Amino acid sequence: MQALRGIAALWVVFFHLSAAEHIPALHAWLPAIASGAIFDSGHYGVAIFFTLSGFVIAHSLDGAVMTTRGVAQFMLRRSIRLDPAYWVSMVVVVAVGAAVSVLRDKPFVVPDGGAILAHILYLQEILAVPEIDVVYWTLTYEIQFYAIFAAAMMIRGSMLPLFAIALLSAAGLLDAAPEGLFFHYWGSFFIGVIARRATDDRRWVVGMAILGALLVMDNGFGAINAATALLLYVTVRSGWAETGLNWRWLQFLGAISYSLYLLHNPIISVTGWMAHKVFGAGIAADIASLIAILAAAVIGSTLFWFLVERPTQRLSKRISFTSDVKGSGTGIAGTV
Repeated sequence: MQALRGIAALWVVFFHLSAAEHIPALHAWLPAIASGAIFDSGHYGVAIFFTLSGFVIAHSLDGAVMTTRGVAQFMLRRSIRLDPAYWVSMVVVVAVGAAVSVLRDKPFVVPDGGAILAHILYLQEILAVPEIDVVYWTLTYEIQFYAIFAAAMMIRGSMLPLFAIALLSAAGLLDAAPEGLFFHYWGSFFIGVIARRATDDRRWVVGMAILGALLVMDNGFGAINAATALLLYVTVRSGWAETGLNWRWLQFLGAISYSLYLLHNPIISVTGWMAHKVFGAGIAADIASLIAILAAAVIGSTLFWFLVERPTQRLSKRISFTSDVKGSGTGIAGTV
C-alpha cells in the first residue's frame, strides 16, 4: 500500500507536467499508447488514492465500536496529520505563483480571505471557489470520506446503507447532488472499504464485484478504482501485500507521497520554466527537463516531508484514540 501511494502520486506528477506542456516534443514522439498510459492517464492516480483511503480507514477502524468521543479523536488525528502540510503548501503555491508571474511578466491574482478560509475548511468545491492549486479538490472529498465513515461506524448495521449509496453513486444516479459533496465519489472510496471487509468475510466479495462492475461501466476513473480494490484484496489474501513492491526507493516515494502531491505543481512550474531556458526545445531537451522536474519534485517534497509533514505525523500519533474494540482488533492507535 505504501508503494501504491508512491505510484499514484508519481502518476499525477507525470500528468501535470505533460498537461503544462513541459515535454511537448517527447509526448509527440512517444507511441500514443505509451504517452497515453504514462502521461495522459495520470489523473487516475487520484482514483488509486480514493480506493486506498477506503481500504486503510476500514482497516484502521476494524473491530472498533465508535463513540462520539472516538469519532472526534479520530478526526482530530486526521486533521493534525493532513492540515498543516496542506496549509503550508498553500503558502508555497501562492508565493511561487507570484514569483513566476513576475518572471514571466504575467498578471497574478492573490486569493482573497474568503477563498483562503474556504480552502482551510475544505469547502472550496462545495462553495464553487476557484482552487488555489488544482490538486486540492481531492482533499475536500477525502475529509468527507473520513468523517462520514467514522461517524457511520457508531450505528450498528450502517455498512448496508453505505453500500447502497456507493451503488447509486457508481451507477451515476447521484450526479444531481451538489458539486463537492461526497456522493459523487463515494463508490470510489467505498470499494476500498469493501475490499478490506472481504479479506475477512468473503460474502463481501460479491458486493465488491457488483460495485466494481458498476464503476468499470461508468468511466476510466471507476475502472482504476475497481482494479485497485481487486489488487488490494488479492494481495492481502495471498500475503503478498506484506512484501510486494518492497523496494526502498518506492517505499520512500510512498512515504513522501502526500508532500509530493501537494507540492508538485509549483515545483513543476518553476523547474520546467528554468529547464527549458537552459536546455531549449526538442526531444533531448524534453528528456533533460523531465529528469530535472522529477529530481526537483522528489528533493523538494523530501525537504517538505522532513520539515513539515513528519513532525505532524508524530504529533498525530500522540493523540489518544479511545473506542471499544471487539476481539483482538488491528492496532488502531498505530494505524489511523
